[in-house]
Formats: sequence, structure tokens, C-alpha cells
Amino acid sequence: MTEPIETCGARREGWEAGPPIGSHRIPCVRPAGHLELHRDGLGQEFPPTAREAYAARILHETSCPACSAAPVACEQGQELVTAHKAARERQRATA
Repeated sequence: MTEPIETCGARREGWEAGPPIGSHRIPCVRPAGHLELHRDGLGQEFPPTAREAYAARILHETSCPACSAAPVACEQGQELVTAHKAARERQRATA
């Protein structure tokens, strides 16, 4: 028997405003703390919300020695900044 793992559980941005049933309500099934795009139980991937992207960026910048010394000094830090900007743009487009 396998050990249960904690899943991410994130849902698509704006899922609360959609119809009461539908694939937009299915949460992410990847392990908690994953770095890839979210993936629901149907295998559909979706990007992080602006808040999630910002939190990941700040967490990385405070724990990465290279990024702590110089803003966005490593490749992963640059990817997180790009993801955060894209999430903010999506949020503005839907507002």
C-alpha cells in the first residue's frame, strides 16, 4: 500500500465565478509545492494565479543565495519572475 501524499489542491483562477459544475472546479493533483504548471484530474494544465506566482517568486528570492545577493540572478528566479508577470497580465485581462 502506498503512502498518501499531500496534493496541491489549487484551482483555476476565477473558478468561484463559473457554473456550479465543470472542469474549471477540479483542483490540481500534483504534489504540494510543485514547480510545474498545475494539472487537474483530467490531465489539463493551467497556470498559477498572480498571488501564487508572487508567493513562489518571493519564497525563491529569500531562499536562493544567488538571488538574495543580486535580484533575479539565477535561471529559476528569472522563470518565476516571468510567470508572475504573465499571471498579473492574465488577471488584468479578466478584470
